[in-house]
Amino acid sequence: MASLRSWFSIPRGSHFSLANIPFGVISTASSKSPRVAVAIGDHALDLEVFAANNGFLGLSTIQPHQAVFSQSSLNAFAALGRPIHSVVRKYIQGVFSVDTTYPDVLKNNVALQKQALIPLKEIKAHLPFKIGDYTDFFAGMNHAYNCGVIFRGPQNALQPNYKHLPVGYHGRASSVVPSGTPIRRPNGQILLDPTAEKKVPAFSPCKKLDIELELGAFVCGSNEQGVPIPIEKAEENLFGIVLMNDWSARDIQAWEYVPLGPFNAKNFGTTISTWVVLADALEQFKIKGLDNDSEVLPYLKEKSEKSVYDINLEVDVKTASGNTTTISKVNARNLLWSFPQMLTHHTITGCPFQPGDLLGSGTISGNSPAEYGSFLEQSNNGKETIALEGGEKRTFLEDGDEITIRGTLSFSNIMTIPIYIAGVAVLGFFLYKLLYGTDTPHIEGLPEVPGLPLFGSLYELGTNHAKVAQGWAKKYGPVFQVRMGNRRIVFANSFDSVRHLWITNQSAMISRPMLHTFHKVVSSSQGFTIGTSPWDESCKNRRKAAATALNRPAVQSYMPLIDLESTVSIKELLHDSKGGEIDIDPRAYWQRYALNTSLTLNYGYRIDGNKDAPLLQEIVDVERGVGNFRSTSNNWQDYVPLLRLFPSQSNEAISFRKRRDVYMDRLLNTLTEKIEKGTDKPCITGNILKDPEAKLNRAEIKSICLTMVSAGLDTVPGNLIMGIAYLATPKGQKIQRRAYEEIMKVYPNNDAWERCLHEEKIPYITALYKEILRYWTVIPICLPRVSIKDIEWNGVNIPAGTTFYMNAYAADYDAEHFKNPQEFDPERYLDVPDGAGTPHYGYGAGSRMCVGSHLANRELFTAFVRLISAFEFTPPVDPRDEPVMDCLEANAIPTSLTMEPKYFKVGFKPRNRKLLDQWIKESEERTKELM
Repeated sequence: MASLRSWFSIPRGSHFSLANIPFGVISTASSKSPRVAVAIGDHALDLEVFAANNGFLGLSTIQPHQAVFSQSSLNAFAALGRPIHSVVRKYIQGVFSVDTTYPDVLKNNVALQKQALIPLKEIKAHLPFKIGDYTDFFAGMNHAYNCGVIFRGPQNALQPNYKHLPVGYHGRASSVVPSGTPIRRPNGQILLDPTAEKKVPAFSPCKKLDIELELGAFVCGSNEQGVPIPIEKAEENLFGIVLMNDWSARDIQAWEYVPLGPFNAKNFGTTISTWVVLADALEQFKIKGLDNDSEVLPYLKEKSEKSVYDINLEVDVKTASGNTTTISKVNARNLLWSFPQMLTHHTITGCPFQPGDLLGSGTISGNSPAEYGSFLEQSNNGKETIALEGGEKRTFLEDGDEITIRGTLSFSNIMTIPIYIAGVAVLGFFLYKLLYGTDTPHIEGLPEVPGLPLFGSLYELGTNHAKVAQGWAKKYGPVFQVRMGNRRIVFANSFDSVRHLWITNQSAMISRPMLHTFHKVVSSSQGFTIGTSPWDESCKNRRKAAATALNRPAVQSYMPLIDLESTVSIKELLHDSKGGEIDIDPRAYWQRYALNTSLTLNYGYRIDGNKDAPLLQEIVDVERGVGNFRSTSNNWQDYVPLLRLFPSQSNEAISFRKRRDVYMDRLLNTLTEKIEKGTDKPCITGNILKDPEAKLNRAEIKSICLTMVSAGLDTVPGNLIMGIAYLATPKGQKIQRRAYEEIMKVYPNNDAWERCLHEEKIPYITALYKEILRYWTVIPICLPRVSIKDIEWNGVNIPAGTTFYMNAYAADYDAEHFKNPQEFDPERYLDVPDGAGTPHYGYGAGSRMCVGSHLANRELFTAFVRLISAFEFTPPVDPRDEPVMDCLEANAIPTSLTMEPKYFKVGFKPRNRKLLDQWIKESEERTKELM
């Protein structure tokens, strides 16, 4: 193989490296006839000129066919077949290689360089093929499921045939256009009121213009009519891959797609990239796609399970105001069907194909909103807004928006980095350390999960570390070691193993690791939260200050704040549900409840306005993003230092850091100004700032502020929201009735609303929130620990300096500790004697467990007493609004540290409206000084 270093100047990070060599069709101002070219760096090599000047002198196999490079499309070149495509690409790589065996062809031929190498900025790129036919498939199972949930509900999301055959529809080849072509908003028939009983269409411009992130594959072979292409021959009939955006008019589609499928909603524009990456170039990047739990028929079975591509895809939106936002990052492995399977299935009837025919993959989406490949999914069909840079928001595309789609291969640029090391032995040692070295040595005697060079087990762990590690525990035992890039991690997966390591050895398990993305990028301006800080004297002092401010007596003094915020949320919820007449999404109300409580405690400041207040929305959005960077599963550059050479992840982290700096500085500066004016209210940070004997410096005070803001959204909202979700389900109705009966048993005079502020004397409600904390385990993998002393586990010595991950999800679902852990049962926490030990790991465990657990418990207790006293929770009228009831599947962002509940709705039916209004009025009177 040719060296992947070139004598020709290729900008670092170029998508057109020597490892690529994509083919396309170009013209120039001086030569307007389209012809074939390849892209190299920031230039195009004109193959017509190259061939005419003996460029292919060293490749006899192509010489009889050189006329194909003068054609206005790639059809003729594609028809030559995969072997010819491969040798032409490899020959061009050899010509540009630093140690080329053909130096006189181009390297030393300055005249030909001037003729054939054209800057990309001086070319016009055309459609690469004359497209005869175009079929778009629906192979992105996550997208298919998400759309199904939106329109049919989770129970019927996927159609019965979906996992048995690759579904597709016949597109309009005439509407396929090259990248950069403006797309005009289409007109069509839409329903202005889709919910109306009588459907009345109107002729209108599309109001739900959308994108679909796809890959396209061009066909290079042909078959006669009536002759299918078998699966073992399908791969050799594929030329290469392009990026694709199948523009979609969702409101037009919703009205007219029944019964024959997409029509005008999909025929007005499909954009493809102008450079085609050869299938040969992508061969080494094949990977296994999504698992299909249905048995496919023999004609669709491929020999290798690695049949889709490991391509990282990104989508940017640039608005008319010039702001650019990356709205999606997803890997192309998220396909259930491969292009060979699509081609084979398409031809089982004998349908004929020709070179230049185009296959679309269908929308590629991952498991979280940040990986969704369409606005339809990201906005939940317009029900939720997508936050863009500069404070702009979208549900669907607006006029003037510009879409950019990028695709990169994980290793293509790494291969071009020059490494100059003298001596074979030194090089071998370096490569071994690079591929297999870890921050701490192998732990003798502790089971180890085998992993890949360089990446370790990152691929296998995927986006759901908790579930995968739980599965490994069945094979390797509850405690095992795993290599994640260059970090060695010890996982604990059972309730007892966590108790032994985190609680019995809590004095040893007291520090935290430093992770590149969160500690060195996100936190470079504000510092670390208490919970993410390595253990030292400063961390000890900060934690002590926070613990003092959040102990049981202190928390009791904060109950007026909880009175205020719970009342505000319940009153707004009552209003927005029109007194219980309509179902609503409860998430934002309880995010505001927890966040405002934390802000008032820390700054003496609360966010006024309703749940949609801009500052509230900004903090929630940014803290959600920052939570992704605190996560152990989202940031591969934390484990593989080479990936830090590619700045996309760091750039995103920097963007969130800057946005967080704005409101963190605003909150602290506002408090400082109020202290100077004497108008401040008692609060944690204010007390420290005004205490002349305080031992905390400015950086340490900022750390406490960060802790209070982030903690306000970590645990309480997710548990409250999903607790409501469960109680509203048919199974939850029995528990809800029992909870109400227990409240009335203790407080028969209807004074639970007020008494819950002073005491916690309803054992069933306490058991209820404990079971919610266990069942929903909103932080599945807790913040990692680092041991500062050796620890023994089953006779194995685990040395100091080892990083530990607590799989709280697996521990809280440990069948050896909990009877029927998959069942939601508050009674498991009734009649448990005092001193029985940690009931669950919802707050972590040991010396660094959540310092605000007392406050969180009182927030949960008060909210549930008041909510259950005030309302009966009912399932949503529309089945599509039902919540997901699986702890991990209910998370909209699986890679985030903290659970972000997926969209759902429930009904809130007031039990006694007159009494509820009275309670609200009394609370407002008690707390009016706090407003």
